Amino acid sequence: MIAQESIDEVRQRAKIEEVVGEYVELKNRGSSLLGLCPFHAEKSPSFSVNSNRGFYHCFGCGESGNAFTFLMKTQGVSFPDAVQLLADRYGVELKRTNVSRSKKPKVDTRLYYRLNELAFEFFKTSFRTGPTEVKNYVTSRGIQETTLNAFGIGFSPPEWRALTTFLRQRNVPDELLVSSGLCRRSSRGDLYDTFRGRLIFPVFESQSRILGFGGRTVPALEASDSNAPKYINSPESPIYHKSKVLYGLPTARTAMREDKHAYLVEGYLDVIGLWQSGVKSAVATCGTSVTRQHVERLSQFAQKVTVIFDGDTAGRAAAGKCFELFLNTGVDGDALFLDDGEDPDTFAKMHGEATPTVLQQSKKKSLLSCYMLHVSEKLGSSQIGTLGAAAKGELASKVINALRGVENPIEQSELIKEAAFELNTDVETLSSQLQTGGRDATSRESVPAVVEQEPGEILSAGAPNISTLPAIDRSVLRCAMVNKDKVPGAVLSDPGFCFSLQDWTLTFIEGLKAAVGSSSSADQSKTRTRDLLESFGASWLQYWVESYQMVQDKEVDLSKTFQECQAAILRERLDSTLLKIDETIRQCEDADEKAELFQEKLELQRQRQAMVSQGT
Repeated sequence: MIAQESIDEVRQRAKIEEVVGEYVELKNRGSSLLGLCPFHAEKSPSFSVNSNRGFYHCFGCGESGNAFTFLMKTQGVSFPDAVQLLADRYGVELKRTNVSRSKKPKVDTRLYYRLNELAFEFFKTSFRTGPTEVKNYVTSRGIQETTLNAFGIGFSPPEWRALTTFLRQRNVPDELLVSSGLCRRSSRGDLYDTFRGRLIFPVFESQSRILGFGGRTVPALEASDSNAPKYINSPESPIYHKSKVLYGLPTARTAMREDKHAYLVEGYLDVIGLWQSGVKSAVATCGTSVTRQHVERLSQFAQKVTVIFDGDTAGRAAAGKCFELFLNTGVDGDALFLDDGEDPDTFAKMHGEATPTVLQQSKKKSLLSCYMLHVSEKLGSSQIGTLGAAAKGELASKVINALRGVENPIEQSELIKEAAFELNTDVETLSSQLQTGGRDATSRESVPAVVEQEPGEILSAGAPNISTLPAIDRSVLRCAMVNKDKVPGAVLSDPGFCFSLQDWTLTFIEGLKAAVGSSSSADQSKTRTRDLLESFGASWLQYWVESYQMVQDKEVDLSKTFQECQAAILRERLDSTLLKIDETIRQCEDADEKAELFQEKLELQRQRQAMVSQGT
């Protein structure tokens, strides 16, 4: 995990006006800078940046924070990722504290980003100077000039070592060329280009950072090898992880926030075709199935996701497998199936500018319905209604097992109603089965082995006694320690938490997420978690024990506690914002501006009062 001293150094070096200035055009206004808010649509600027205090605030929507939270909101990244982004930008070498006894060599990810920038420039130049067959193909696919620029589309020459030679001339080591996936090594040990004679689609993490590339064959230039795959993608690398990456995300973020809706497709050209037709909120997986991490990434921007698949058996199965990935993410999902021989790109070409409306009005199926149909087909019937009694009972059991893990009671209730309708049975029968089945054994796990073993000598990382942390921090830590598979990720992806919680709290939660998420076995997870607790000290270990002892009481509901923490932080941020508005009003001399500030203050006060009335 990232050492606290490194986080502090990044915070000191990062200039909020420079970070925000990449996304917002700022103009001087007194002691602050003003621009149009990137978090909501507005015509009059209300987004204020205070460079002296390293703080931003929007008087229109209430968003506020520092350089870390700004990147988290605009890029949809976690707190540690935001720290890394700023560290790379300002030349801070992050120090990390080990939470594992196995030491792995440190990888300098900046080298990979820089290498991808060089390759990107090469591919763009190659497209401009490439053969006419490439431009003819682009024209035949209806790809416009503005689209080429927006998505950075390039071309890889058909020669075996064109890129390899270009990069070697810039002193890039062969080992880096291979580990990045841009080049491969033959059986004789010679390097050659991974992408040859292909249209190139760079996969952007942000507006300026490239994770990897995808390549599509150009029909007129296809090699004699007819078995060459139509698409190839960069392999996994220290910065490119297909289970997390979504193609087109940087260009789709703004539309997702505005629409609260995203479309998830399977191909690069599908994203591009939809984008040209006016559907700006489409993204694609990069040569892999949809994963939980993809859904969690989308949850940073959208409240609903429509997955678009072919209407064949494989497409229906893929939609069915998506159902459980969406549970407990805060995102509603449904599926849209296209006619045979149709894909999102051809669909967009067919409907042109009407595509957004046609997509919105098209019939969709819930992911639960897709899941149940997928299971039904495995049980021998393409229609749930034709299943025999025993098979229908097995289907009901599988559905109940999936729904048992749903944390939100309202969401769980609605899904039970839908499942009962699909099964043509009454809600009470399914509900009683859910209740009598009990909770999963893992939902209230006993105190893990990490606290049953002798911790040995406690290693101090300079962490404070946990009792000295604010109450809100201790509550969040308790939730994270017990629900360690879900809460750490939720905290680190929430700018509200990351702006309000103590740095030591965030550092521990980051370490806990790494300890649990990157382990290949339960034993490794326990070892890494034990190392983390030992490095933070005896009070943290004792708090862990107390937390697991506490949840043995069935009256304790840490899910509710976590929701209460979120509400408390929101109240705190509203109060802080109100104080800042009062300070701005006192210093303001412009009558019109002061009137707007008073109006904003009244609106925030109404929000604050509503929270009090609702008991949140």
